[in-house]
Amino acid sequence: MNKKVTITIFIGILFSIVSYLYVHNNRTSDRLDSWSNLPPKSIMDSVIKNDSRGNVQYCSVLPKMQNSAILLLSKKPSIPLTNEDLAVYLGEDKISGINKELTPFLVRALVVTKGATEYYSVSRVANDLWVDNPALPIRRADPIRMERQAIIVFLAHPPRAVYVTAGLMAI
Repeated sequence: MNKKVTITIFIGILFSIVSYLYVHNNRTSDRLDSWSNLPPKSIMDSVIKNDSRGNVQYCSVLPKMQNSAILLLSKKPSIPLTNEDLAVYLGEDKISGINKELTPFLVRALVVTKGATEYYSVSRVANDLWVDNPALPIRRADPIRMERQAIIVFLAHPPRAVYVTAGLMAI
């Protein structure tokens, strides 16, 4: 093989690797950086000190409505839902057992995939909300990959801020 062909092949392979890494890193950082945010130390300390992990009722959005819910949450971390919206995102059959004194909100969350269960610890500290998915992969060898998710929380007042993490409360 002549030198010119070898260099052309090398440049082609290098370009493919760089393109893959660029696309993969942008997709991953878009998922995590714009969707998740670490709560201030004061909120983390309050939740741990008062053992108030999971002090907020939540429900999972219907799987067929996840994409729609994620799209709605692209600009804001929480959105109040009407009763009609709740029936769409939760399902008609599940709204009868909901506390009518609380307002349902569609809220950002992260799900840790590949060998982990979908479980959330939703905690409220003052007017702030912290949504964490503490589930880690079942086997240590499983890679940790996070994806955007939407859940429904029930609150007396709208949250001032929503903090979204994954695996933080499992530590």
